[in-house]
Amino acid sequence: MKARPLNEIIFPIRAEAEDAVSALVERVCGRSPSIYQNAETGDTRVSVFCEADGEALEAMRCEVAKELA
Repeated sequence: MKARPLNEIIFPIRAEAEDAVSALVERVCGRSPSIYQNAETGDTRVSVFCEADGEALEAMRCEVAKELA
C-alpha cells in the first residue's frame, strides 16, 4: 500500500483559545492537533496533519474558520 502524503493545516490563534480551538480542529479533522507557542513572540498556533487534499482539505479549513468567526 502506497503512503499518501500528509498536509498540514495551521490556525494562528490567541493563547487563551488553545483548548477550544484544539477541540474544534480535532472534531472537524478527526485527528489530535498540536499546539505551538513561540516563547519569544508569544504567537500561538494549532496545527494538524491529515491525508485530505484538494477540496476535502479546503472544506476542513473553511469549517474551522467559520466556527472561529
